[in-house]
Amino acid sequence: MAVVVNKTFLQQCSLDIGADTYTSAFRDPAIVPTTVEVSVVDAAGNSVPFTGTTTYVFTASMYQDWTATGLAKAWAANEGAQATIKYKLPGVQGVFTITVVLKPVQIGGPTNAVAESPISLPVVGKPVWAAA
Repeated sequence: MAVVVNKTFLQQCSLDIGADTYTSAFRDPAIVPTTVEVSVVDAAGNSVPFTGTTTYVFTASMYQDWTATGLAKAWAANEGAQATIKYKLPGVQGVFTITVVLKPVQIGGPTNAVAESPISLPVVGKPVWAAA
């Protein structure tokens, strides 16, 4: 039986996109898997499960930055391009590297609030883990 040796508390992580660090540009980053599952009943009355291929999405809340070097502006200008994101977990738990397809983000939002954009970027392939 496995023994749980570490309970991850995501107080901090680091997000690198290309050669630049954008940790302060996001909150609540996650790499979310989705697997299609369906069951059919065959002619004999048996339930037959089918499982599809897992796909991944990078989700987060990104602070809107429309300045010349801001991510929001860059992603809008580079819609459809691919970018590499390194998601570094706390301590020595490792780094997940993903390639995402850029999409424009929300412009504006609630009055008297931080301008955030919920993002959901499709991941090309699977996350790749490496030791920290």
